[in-house]
Amino acid sequence: MGCDDLDRYGSITYLCYGLTPARQTIPQLTPPSEVARQLDMVRKRIQCMHCMATKPISLRVAEDVKRELEQIARRFGTNPATLGADYVTQGVRTTQHPSIEFRQTPAGRMAYLRGVRLPVWLAVVTVEDCDGDAGRAAKLLRLPVLLLKAALVYAQAFPDEIAADREAGERPLDELDTLVPNHSFLRV
Repeated sequence: MGCDDLDRYGSITYLCYGLTPARQTIPQLTPPSEVARQLDMVRKRIQCMHCMATKPISLRVAEDVKRELEQIARRFGTNPATLGADYVTQGVRTTQHPSIEFRQTPAGRMAYLRGVRLPVWLAVVTVEDCDGDAGRAAKLLRLPVLLLKAALVYAQAFPDEIAADREAGERPLDELDTLVPNHSFLRV
């Protein structure tokens, strides 16, 4: 059993630590073909802990931080350990790439250029649309060229993440309504 194991009932395996994998069932809110596409998206975002070859570490945090982490994890439908690991990973990446920050979006947590409302995937698309000319793209976006190049460096370091963010970011708003329960979108 591994990351890509999917049973016929629409469950995806999050963990494969042995005989009792944890499972999360995705409700059938839309036609089966759409559910299969949504599962493919989830599969790209979630990796099996065993297959990632993760290493356990122990951290001590203040009681109020632990309580807040548990509340946030419940809100996002995950467990505090997974959310904490994501935060640590994102902190390490932010240290290595200081022009990048992570923001929660309706499509999930995404890398953004620090200080502007531009996700990294969209910066990459803009450079591609400008035939690879970062200077021209920076001028179009009214950003410093170095900031845009920082996004390209990050995208080059984490291409799978950026590809998944791009796919999620290009989805129609109507599709996000089915993926984000108890959330309303302002339509103008």
